Amino acid sequence: MDAFPHLAELLSDVRVHPGTRGARVGDRDITADTAGRLRQKLITALYETFHVGHAFAEERPRTYRDPLFEELLGAATPHDTTMAAARLDGDGLVLVDGVRVRVPEPDVVGPRVRMPARRPGLSPGFFLVDGSRGHSSRRPLLRVYVHLRTPEEAVRTWGEVLRALERDGVPYRAKVTSSRRLFPRRDGLVVYLGEDAWHGASVVADAVPRPDAPRLTAPTSSFARELAPGIAIAWEPEDTRPGMRGMSFGQHRAAAVADALLAHAAGSGRTLDDCLREQLTAANIDHEALYRNANSPRLPEVAHSTSRSRAIPERNGGQPS
Repeated sequence: MDAFPHLAELLSDVRVHPGTRGARVGDRDITADTAGRLRQKLITALYETFHVGHAFAEERPRTYRDPLFEELLGAATPHDTTMAAARLDGDGLVLVDGVRVRVPEPDVVGPRVRMPARRPGLSPGFFLVDGSRGHSSRRPLLRVYVHLRTPEEAVRTWGEVLRALERDGVPYRAKVTSSRRLFPRRDGLVVYLGEDAWHGASVVADAVPRPDAPRLTAPTSSFARELAPGIAIAWEPEDTRPGMRGMSFGQHRAAAVADALLAHAAGSGRTLDDCLREQLTAANIDHEALYRNANSPRLPEVAHSTSRSRAIPERNGGQPS
């Protein structure tokens, strides 16, 4: 795998057994009844091993909702409302995110409407909040990931990051792991930034508390680009193929790698490098930096909230540094 040295290191302990419906990721054995089921299980194993950094039980609970923990996260959220883009639909109804809702007339401000900022049930296993100034959907979207090790660290970090974003007037959407059983996670906190808010990546990096030495060794997603210990960035996938829209970044990258491994194991005679090159191209992924799409822009120098400035590094062969 001379063309993909970082992936060669990652995949050195991954095996897909030719002619069988079995694979192994680290010490995790995978078996399946069908080729389609094997693909899905392999994607999940790669996603949990290399992106999340936490293997979840195969049997999932009916719900990840944790009301008491959600209360703590809600109390740490520094604002109650957000301004959402909306279209007045008559009779007190407005169209928000494709859904008609009835809101009091004073909450409608031109093309925007004041809505509750907290949406704890929108993303399973996460507590989601939109910034008080709304969130920017101007693409390309940049994701900022923060590694969270414990529920206590999650509450503290969530509050600090959101207060910093609010103080700097950044439009954003953010979510944090909201079930105690899901820690630790390399993607425990995720901030979504539109084109007019990319500078918020540095705001997040500066705001994350660093109270002790262990954070210095907190790993980040193997698919993302490390900004600081435990903090990484990645571009929202832009893959127009059927079935690929709406996939999270980690799942999308894991799917591309899984498809390459399966194609190589099928015995077509192609090298794994060739299969990876084909799948990364089809998925619109930058071959040299997996956190980028093939058409991702370069990030400008961004100002830190501490008045320092740093250019977010763009390429390093896909390997977090």
